[in-house]
Amino acid sequence: MAKGMKGYMLLLLVPLILYLYAYFKTPLLPLIDGPYYSAQVSWIARYWILRHPDPPLTFYLLLPFYFATGDNILAVKVGVPVISSLMFIPAFLYFREVDGDDEAAALGALALTTSYYTVRLVTDFIKNAFGLIWVFSWLFFAIRYERRGRLGDLVGAAASVLLVMLTPTFWTSDSRWACPCSMRC
Repeated sequence: MAKGMKGYMLLLLVPLILYLYAYFKTPLLPLIDGPYYSAQVSWIARYWILRHPDPPLTFYLLLPFYFATGDNILAVKVGVPVISSLMFIPAFLYFREVDGDDEAAALGALALTTSYYTVRLVTDFIKNAFGLIWVFSWLFFAIRYERRGRLGDLVGAAASVLLVMLTPTFWTSDSRWACPCSMRC
């Protein structure tokens, strides 16, 4: 990592603090999805499988926070802000790849991670917030592959697509993969 880039990476503390504030301003989990995530993580910790069919990656990413805290509510209150704030990194890398300017990339990533709509995703549509990490990773690797043609970038883009599929809305209520179009596959 370039010496100057380390300073820009410190900016990911801004969304982290914002997200932690959103979660800790109340003793309860905010909005609708929080208790569901808490219940799923608790169930996984006990039985190692999902209680309700859903894309699994988000819940398994929260599991280490449950083991570290011993509390399913605290695991969500800490885990979601920590993981969600990491979207700053692929967003920064993507914006820097597109523009070539570290300052503009940092400002773009900061604007993305602190926007009202992103904060709403982080506090209410958690899987979709986690999905932004993989979407920006895909954008970064895809544009690098297009420009440089390196196999590593193609593998990174493919891995990012897989992670997107394991995270937000590609799962149906009966646990089968959903077709991205409106027809049943």
